[in-house]
Amino acid sequence: MSRFDPPIIPPRAGCVDGWQDIPLVPSSEPLVAIGRGTVYDDLLTSSVYAGEHLHSPYRGDTVIDAAVPIIYVRQSVAERLRQAQSMLPTGMSFIVFDGYRSVEVQQALFEQFLEALRILKPDWSEDALIEETEHYVALPSTDVAHPSPHSTGGAVDIAIVRDNTMIEFGTPFDHGSERSALRYFEDDSHVRTSLDHEARQHRRLLYDVMQRVGMQAYEYEWWHYNAPETQMGVSAAHLDASARLGAARELIPKITSVESKKVIPDSPEPFAPIDRIAPSEHTH
Repeated sequence: MSRFDPPIIPPRAGCVDGWQDIPLVPSSEPLVAIGRGTVYDDLLTSSVYAGEHLHSPYRGDTVIDAAVPIIYVRQSVAERLRQAQSMLPTGMSFIVFDGYRSVEVQQALFEQFLEALRILKPDWSEDALIEETEHYVALPSTDVAHPSPHSTGGAVDIAIVRDNTMIEFGTPFDHGSERSALRYFEDDSHVRTSLDHEARQHRRLLYDVMQRVGMQAYEYEWWHYNAPETQMGVSAAHLDASARLGAARELIPKITSVESKKVIPDSPEPFAPIDRIAPSEHTH
């Protein structure tokens, strides 16, 4: 059992109803690379959709061809991650699975989840299938006024590792079911085992350190956090403000072909359980 007692995750944390209606006045804040070989090499990354590590279920997946092994985020997000990581208990650190995501990757992930849900729920209407899919994968968008959260570079998918292994969060990363909801374990009836208790504590810990630096949670996924300058982040923080982190495709740094081929390190890769994006049998 963990030797810390972070505060509960409050009701309605991560609720982002109406986030696409938040006014957006884009800024040119740069995207920066994080992870091994970058200025932010203290942040461990595992570019899941590019199949960077052997445990990724997306490794060799031609559907996600557009994904790249370098993880980019806005510079302010990288600084916040570094600050939040410094607040973790000794021996723990972040692992970042995804940051900026191209529209092509977003489209591939959306279609993959939607098709899996169609098979699992053949009696659902198309509208119901799309609505459920959008809980876990935002609708791909080329509308500059309404970019998908990851396309802004202001959203990250993140967890915590200790001894090179992801700590217990109650589900793998990318697990599309109600158990992935941020506050799932705040319901005492869902805490049935010692692992469930650990998951609750660890979700609270991640929420606490990220919230302290301004990063905003998302109600359906315990691993997804948004910068408060994104539309989704403004909504989650209940701010009376415009968003300023818009679509970031044009801000990707110019790199050489050699730099774009990130090499898997010889050192032991981090172990983090990951589900291929697809709804589980428990999807509501």
